[in-house]
Amino acid sequence: MVIERGPAWRADRPLGEQVGFAGHVERVNALQEQGVVLATGPFADPSTQTDDDLLALALLDLASIEDAEGVWSDDPIVVAGCVRMRFHPWGGGDVLRRPGVALHAVLRAGAEERYDADHARIPHDLLAAHRRVGIRDWRIWRSGRDVFHLVDCDDFAAAAGALADDPANVRWQAAVGELVDHFERPGAGPELPLVWRMNDQ
Repeated sequence: MVIERGPAWRADRPLGEQVGFAGHVERVNALQEQGVVLATGPFADPSTQTDDDLLALALLDLASIEDAEGVWSDDPIVVAGCVRMRFHPWGGGDVLRRPGVALHAVLRAGAEERYDADHARIPHDLLAAHRRVGIRDWRIWRSGRDVFHLVDCDDFAAAAGALADDPANVRWQAAVGELVDHFERPGAGPELPLVWRMNDQ
């Protein structure tokens, strides 16, 4: 959804001072809580004036453009005529909804500080290898000896297989492998099963 100036836009006021803006913000916050608005934001600071007709962008999780028009038709800033919404279908919604792959490793006793230090910045060639095999992001949390990974990729098994013989990954696994006691394996592989996701309910 693209938000642009409407027929009643006041050129002497920034977006944040247009009629209905406060109610618009409340509407957006409520729809974000409901999972309808996946992401949104202005192109410029709402407190400053801009000469651009394009004001903001939002990604919506709705079945049709008609549904989107119904949701936004009574938005206070739209009713006031200060802005209008243009709706377009977008095929990338699954990118924002994908849960990722979660892993649980257990460190060897006393390895916690070195593990943190080694992961302060990983080698550039390893980072490039991750991206080359389709890993978009990888986050790690640690609580004591328990380490939790969240990997953003479409096919973790395929990515891991592609990395198996990569020189950068082989060097990294040889170094970090000394610190890891084991991965918890609740099933056939190390991936943790997804139990619940708020946006799916």
